Amino acid sequence: MGLQKGTEGGAVAAAVLGAVLFGTSGTSQAFAPTATEPLSLGAARLIIGGSLLGVLGLLRHRRSVRSASRFAAALPLAAAGSLEAGEVARAGSAGESSKPSRLVSIWIAVAAVATTCYQATFFAGVRANGVAVGTVIALGSTPLFAGLFEWALMRKRPGLRWLVATTLSVLGVVLLADLTNADIRTTPAGVAFSLAAGASYALYTVAIKSLLERGWHSASATSAVFSVAALLAVPIFLSTPTGWITEPTGIGVVVWLAVVCTLGAYLLVGVGISGLPATTVATLALAEPATATGLGVLLLGEKLSILQGLGIVAVAAGVLVAGSRSKSGVVMASSDVVTEARSLDD
Repeated sequence: MGLQKGTEGGAVAAAVLGAVLFGTSGTSQAFAPTATEPLSLGAARLIIGGSLLGVLGLLRHRRSVRSASRFAAALPLAAAGSLEAGEVARAGSAGESSKPSRLVSIWIAVAAVATTCYQATFFAGVRANGVAVGTVIALGSTPLFAGLFEWALMRKRPGLRWLVATTLSVLGVVLLADLTNADIRTTPAGVAFSLAAGASYALYTVAIKSLLERGWHSASATSAVFSVAALLAVPIFLSTPTGWITEPTGIGVVVWLAVVCTLGAYLLVGVGISGLPATTVATLALAEPATATGLGVLLLGEKLSILQGLGIVAVAAGVLVAGSRSKSGVVMASSDVVTEARSLDD
């Protein structure tokens, strides 16, 4: 298909396309029926998209089990010197425990709840303040909350780079709010929803990172979390008005969000992560807010003030700083977590 893991160009194209697809999420809501509630739309997206990711995770688990079986069968040969130890180790590492520990189960639950909260708050923020402002605030605040959560939950103190990136992002959020401009319909409640979305996604990324540090493969962790989130979303969806989903536009928006903006985007970003440094992927991810802003202004007719334009630039600068490498080549923790969380590569 032209997006092969082995080529850098293909990895770049996949990462950018995945970010672009993510960036269409907020705009998609505008094409849903008028009666569609953000909570209902987010739940529907999660039910379908999470289920699809869960199926992919199950298929990968079956491959891992087969690989683990080959590993067990290879042990006698390895002992006899007929198989290199490195090959045995690679075969065995593919298998993952089918009985997660209590702590792992807790992290999966935390990530699932955070994912569920993100869907509702993100769409609520976008509806209140527009696609451009809502999306940029949510994405720009994520590194801030990720650093704070890592500090509070994992005892990992953020460094100077995180502080600089956070300062730029916070400045950008303040400028984006532009509450002094009477012609700009930016509501404090909408800003709060978008910040809550950023905090929810940050908590999700920290939980995923914790699973990865305990030996889980990124695809398995993501699939497990989204499967649980899909189950959590069912009663939420049923508690909201659901008539909108029977309309053609309602079905079309949900399918786009679940299949294209969730499943497809995760797979594409996973291809990008498999062939590029995390810092490069983090930089290419700027295509997401750029897409959201462009669609909001050009397609939906949203208007941005000069201060809001400067705010977008400040947030973009913050993300670039967060995704940059130090002199030792180490990526800032919170940026690496956010990037890794969107990986669904094999």
